[in-house]
Amino acid sequence: MEIDSTQYVDSLSFIKHHAQVLRTVTVSRGGSQFRSRDVFPGAAAAIAQADDTLLGETLQPDQIPDVPTDRVAWIDGYGNIKTTIAADTVNLKPEAKVVIRVGDVVSDAIYCDGSFRVSEGTLAFAPGSSGWLAPSGGQMIRWMELFLRGGNAWERFGRPRINQTVTRL
Repeated sequence: MEIDSTQYVDSLSFIKHHAQVLRTVTVSRGGSQFRSRDVFPGAAAAIAQADDTLLGETLQPDQIPDVPTDRVAWIDGYGNIKTTIAADTVNLKPEAKVVIRVGDVVSDAIYCDGSFRVSEGTLAFAPGSSGWLAPSGGQMIRWMELFLRGGNAWERFGRPRINQTVTRL
């Protein structure tokens, strides 16, 4: 299995060094355009009941690309831009001003430490609200995001694509 990560950020990239085993699932590609609703729940239930017949090949970590650095990973339903900038690599004081470039669009932002205390209309650069504890040592793994209080960061940055470069200037 070869994965081309130039068009998207592969979700398995985030867990490849944390998962005990990664396997493909052998399910029908046809029958429904809503496989996540119509096919995968039944497959997940079967696997949870120890039915391994749907499990396919084991994926090795080197088959999965690393998380690309400084990219747009996802846009949520509120227009918040989830990035692949590891939160533990950012060393700023709360309320520090930063300049962010996403693609060709540049904007001022305020760093906040996750409390989300920013004024209406302010672009914030903050550790994202989601993450997980690393199995070894319990360190919290979080990623930075851009959100526009009372607005839409995705729109502010000209609707960037997944995998678009994010730069702190």
